[in-house]
Amino acid sequence: MKDTREKGLIDITAHKVLPARDDDKFVALYAATTRQGRYCFKLVPPAPGSRKGLTFTQPKVHYFAVDTKEEMRGWMAALMKATIDLDESIP
Repeated sequence: MKDTREKGLIDITAHKVLPARDDDKFVALYAATTRQGRYCFKLVPPAPGSRKGLTFTQPKVHYFAVDTKEEMRGWMAALMKATIDLDESIP
């Protein structure tokens, strides 16, 4: 059976998109359990108390892993575009 409904929503407004470093504990754990050196990146929420607060989700870091450097760059570029605050009142 395939699940056709969304499981949730992650509000990425004002998040930073960063490559995950090899010394990051989650990257190290992932590499140890999968025995693969995949390319990892993360979404980091704005600092607590910043004016750009989260509206839908709890502030936590989300990690992602992909197979190639090109795929990582594509995802990071798309997520960076999605996190930019747009002023829709200006045409």
